[in-house]
Amino acid sequence: MGRVITLDGVSGSGKSSTARELARVLGYAYLDTGAMYRALTWSLLQNGCDVHVEADVCRYVERGMDFSFRSGELLYFGRPLSDAIHHQEVSQHVAVLSRYSCVRREMISQQRKLALQAEQGLVAEGRDMGTVVFPEADLKVFMEASLELRGSRRQKQWEKKGVQVSKEDIMKDLAARDEMDTNRTQSPLRKAKDARVLDTSSLNFKEQVDQILRWVCED
Repeated sequence: MGRVITLDGVSGSGKSSTARELARVLGYAYLDTGAMYRALTWSLLQNGCDVHVEADVCRYVERGMDFSFRSGELLYFGRPLSDAIHHQEVSQHVAVLSRYSCVRREMISQQRKLALQAEQGLVAEGRDMGTVVFPEADLKVFMEASLELRGSRRQKQWEKKGVQVSKEDIMKDLAARDEMDTNRTQSPLRKAKDARVLDTSSLNFKEQVDQILRWVCED
């Protein structure tokens, strides 16, 4: 296993885009843990499983999950993840799965397995990467940003996809997600004691990537 860099933080703080670019620049694999949960959510919905019934979800998960890398691309049961995992129906249900201990246990196992495959190094982003999944990571970053800015960013993302959503509704959803993430029983969102804090509220994309690259060089 190569070097591991973790990026944790609140929704809309820029974790995914920053982690993806960081991995590209460093030549590391990019671990999109949110996509893993989305892939599982999509699969559950496709198979008629009620994601709000924990027992049903656990029975489904016990059959096994299989995530892998191929040339740096994340695969689910050997297939690339499709755009379907980003559909609104998946977005509405994905957060529920993070409450279930059976799901989190299997996801952690899968994520650590993927790290072993990333011989050049791994950039992992999520909410418990530095605290639970990779507590011995070489560099831990915790990303923050104001709710107002996060709402604007997320609205622009939806507009690029041709979806019109009010900023107020987006901010309300983000605040609810923050509350759920920080107060859940299983692996709540929190900053690792040895994490570096990056507030992206006043930084553009290049500046936030460059700051983390400087930390990588320091370490």
